[in-house]
Amino acid sequence: MKKKFTTQNKNAGLLVAFLIFLSINSCKKDIEEPQWDVYTPASIDTTGGNWKPVYVPHDSVFVAVPDSTTSSAYLADLQNTKNRLASITGDQKELVQYWSFGALRWNEIARQLVAKYNLAPEANADGTYPFPDASHPSDYPLYPFSNPPYASRVYAYLSVAQYDGLVSAWHYKYLYHRAA
Repeated sequence: MKKKFTTQNKNAGLLVAFLIFLSINSCKKDIEEPQWDVYTPASIDTTGGNWKPVYVPHDSVFVAVPDSTTSSAYLADLQNTKNRLASITGDQKELVQYWSFGALRWNEIARQLVAKYNLAPEANADGTYPFPDASHPSDYPLYPFSNPPYASRVYAYLSVAQYDGLVSAWHYKYLYHRAA
């Protein structure tokens, strides 16, 4: 009987240790973001200009006809851009590198905001719970409280906006015959 009791104590101790480890590691509020490598597509999708947008139709976005690539205005603008890029600071280079992964960065920001606002408010002394107030968003509890349905909407709206932006960009790329 003594041997069985000791085994149960060891198992209970391991279980308690595991639960403590799990609770400590699950309470992190910061999200560790991976470092992304530059992605080079294997090929260009030549049908990109024909993709169907989800929400924003092509004719609702107006993009002016660009200057010809041989025009003096275009060449001057291109040279001006090259000159400005040649003189950017180290901080500006870091920002360019950071935003080079645009859709991924917006997704990271969305996840950070959801994690920040996904903390249920603590109960008041009388046992009631406070509600977030849109007119005072910086007061406790933070507004908007990002429960799972709100968080899923954030991700869905962001994804649709990114997709429609990509579809629109490819549409005008092929309409005006512009290289990357």
